[in-house]
Amino acid sequence: WRAPILHGSRHAAVRAVHAEKPPPEPMEVVNQISRSIRRKIYCTLLPLDRGDFRWEFLVPWNNKTLTPTDKLVVCTTFIGTAFGLQQIFEPGASVGVHASYIAQFFSFAMADPIGFRSLAVLTSVFEIAGDLFEEKSRGLFVAALKTTSPFEALAEADPEDFLPIMYNIIFVIINTYYMLRWFLQREALAEALEWTDEENALFGECFAPLGLRRAQFHRLLREAVFEVVPSEIA
Repeated sequence: WRAPILHGSRHAAVRAVHAEKPPPEPMEVVNQISRSIRRKIYCTLLPLDRGDFRWEFLVPWNNKTLTPTDKLVVCTTFIGTAFGLQQIFEPGASVGVHASYIAQFFSFAMADPIGFRSLAVLTSVFEIAGDLFEEKSRGLFVAALKTTSPFEALAEADPEDFLPIMYNIIFVIINTYYMLRWFLQREALAEALEWTDEENALFGECFAPLGLRRAQFHRLLREAVFEVVPSEIA
């Protein structure tokens, strides 16, 4: 004996289940709307992504990759044009501060972190020189330097320039410190290539699995002492 299948009752139960489905939570509705808006913004802005800033952006009419000589020509032309426009439209502006802005602009075209920090140091140095040695509204294109002595320039500096000068000195110290660290790490990696077979084996079998980097292990080796266990004890 088999129980009869009541198709009508089954469809009614399915409809009841669908009818009892709770409405979406308010936050879920907000999240759906937010995702939809973000997706539309993403699709709108995606064509504007042209990759990292490159030297080629300064010469958009050029269809080839710039060589080092081409980059030198573009850089020289850009700097000459920038100072030429300053002399025409605002000759009294500080040449040192303007040079710092130019260096900062070119730092964005540096993919190399050490090159970026080098230009950051140059930017701060130019701005310090402009604040200390040039008169307000009477830059190098209009008047000569106030003095060539840094001590006299600091004594005669405008009080409004003390904070910018102080922060730029801090920036020089910080970026120089990171450049020093980069140099020391490169030297440590270079020395790591001269490890003995025992040192390489020790690093690969014991310290590399722990996440220690080669430069860190190299510094550890300076304090390490290798002991040879006699064969009869081993």
